[in-house]
Amino acid sequence: MSVSAAVRLEGKRTGPLWSTDGSRKYTDQYRVITSGDDVTGDLVEKAAGLPQRNSAHPRDSGAIVTNIKPEQQNATVWFVRVTWNSRHGDTQRQSDNPTDDPVKIRWEELYTEEDRETDVNGIAFKDLAGTPLRNIPKIPVSYQRLIIEQNRLDFDPALARSYANKVNSDWFHGNKPGTCRMKQPTASEQSRNGQSYWRVVYVIDINEDGWQPIERKNEGPEYVCIFGGPGEPNQTRLMTDDLGVETGDVGLLDDVGDKLPKGREPIMLAFTIYKEKAFGPLNLT
Repeated sequence: MSVSAAVRLEGKRTGPLWSTDGSRKYTDQYRVITSGDDVTGDLVEKAAGLPQRNSAHPRDSGAIVTNIKPEQQNATVWFVRVTWNSRHGDTQRQSDNPTDDPVKIRWEELYTEEDRETDVNGIAFKDLAGTPLRNIPKIPVSYQRLIIEQNRLDFDPALARSYANKVNSDWFHGNKPGTCRMKQPTASEQSRNGQSYWRVVYVIDINEDGWQPIERKNEGPEYVCIFGGPGEPNQTRLMTDDLGVETGDVGLLDDVGDKLPKGREPIMLAFTIYKEKAFGPLNLT
């Protein structure tokens, strides 16, 4: 993986944008060239020539970098928008308009234990006779959890429900499509200076390998023994042992539902369990 030095794009600089309380905001846009899709947004943020978080603006030492937003344009080209703000951190004075507050982002861990057929080195949990071990250990897995809090003047419960258990169809915070899974957004009504607003919380779990498809072995306690003709169903029987005695044990199946010959690799079935939805329209930056 390689990342070129960032090049500032002419004509993309804005600021200072002044607020009524005297705070200033600046933005700049940069182009970064990479070696391909294996490069993540986190790596792009570290490209040489990009201002780093909390660094001062070159023309305003009172404004520091508060946001770096990389967005992939194609396989190798990224545009990175950098924002400086003179009003930053928990010590900043709150705006009279609560929706002017920047979003708050924090990272947590989602820890779980999963059943897997191999260890971390790809070795199957089987004994020396080739049969599955009993009491197979669960594999500890840690995912990143991104929590974003944002002030909004209104909250649409139906819109929130539409994002529950969805995975991203677009790039989101430097993560590829299909790697971010959103829980149902929640909200609490609040008030500031007599103005009501909603504090909305978004929880996104990130799996760099993607949340789907879910794969399972093509196996079952029955197999197709007689294939039906046109309009007739197939006939099945319980799985049998090497002597042809029905056992009902779970056995591997081939691509038409018959018993899989010994020595053949299992056929994996892929299932989609999450619908996709673009996260970009939520403007969680």
